[in-house]
Amino acid sequence: MEQFKNIISLAVLLVLLLSQLFSGCFESVGEWGDAPDFTLITIDSETFNLSKQIGKIVVIDFMYVHCRPCQLQMSELKNLYEQFKDEIIMISISVWWAEDEAADLEEFRDYYHAEWMFALDTIDEEVTTKYNAFSVPRIIIVNKNGDITYTSSSWVSYEVLTEEINKII
Repeated sequence: MEQFKNIISLAVLLVLLLSQLFSGCFESVGEWGDAPDFTLITIDSETFNLSKQIGKIVVIDFMYVHCRPCQLQMSELKNLYEQFKDEIIMISISVWWAEDEAADLEEFRDYYHAEWMFALDTIDEEVTTKYNAFSVPRIIIVNKNGDITYTSSSWVSYEVLTEEINKII
């Protein structure tokens, strides 16, 4: 009986060692990474679900309408979007959902001639909390597998953003 227990223990140990050795080799395609998932309705009434963007690079811009650094960030984001619009999905999310309204956000977007998606965070999703976006502007770049590859909690230049996108293309 003792020999049988030893064989079972050895088999379990072997299975555990092999699973560690080959972990990542047999991952299923389409598995989402470490970026917290969320779903928001954009100001254009479209549904945006982050985990459905697998295979795409996503740039998330946390901001609010009356934030001066966020306003300055818009020209950098606009240049980035114009260069990479065929390769990235971009969404700007107002973190101040109690203050900003959809009409304010739409006016903000139109003022800057921004062509990407805009949405208000909601009390249900709390994307701001999921991404610790308590200081804005906050930029998050999510790669094609759903992993966060870049974060910044301050104004970021177009050059830095371009470099970060080019690293994952």
